[in-house]
Amino acid sequence: MIILLLILSLVNAYTPPNKLIMDNYRLVHHIINKKFYYLPSDAREEIKQEAFSGFVKSAQKYDANKNCKFTTYASYYITGYALNAIRKYKNYYSRFELNDFNDENYINYKSLVP
Repeated sequence: MIILLLILSLVNAYTPPNKLIMDNYRLVHHIINKKFYYLPSDAREEIKQEAFSGFVKSAQKYDANKNCKFTTYASYYITGYALNAIRKYKNYYSRFELNDFNDENYINYKSLVP
């Protein structure tokens, strides 16, 4: 009897990552739209792509034997990957700010171009 209960608990504890992804894929949209609503839509779409990769990684690493719901576990991955994407996005576009190209630099650059 004890062995049967142990086997049933192991079978019920294992949920394949594909099932977790299919059942909870809307969680990414929910978290991104709730926490990062102030971002422009094009930036938000790029961040959602990064957040989906974090969501897939969380589904692969999730262990149901620990006392934590999958949505709670995945939300930390989604938020972390989204923040990393924002950091990358910010660093990339901060290099090309228009304030860096004042008239003096523009004239010097134009004088170098034939």
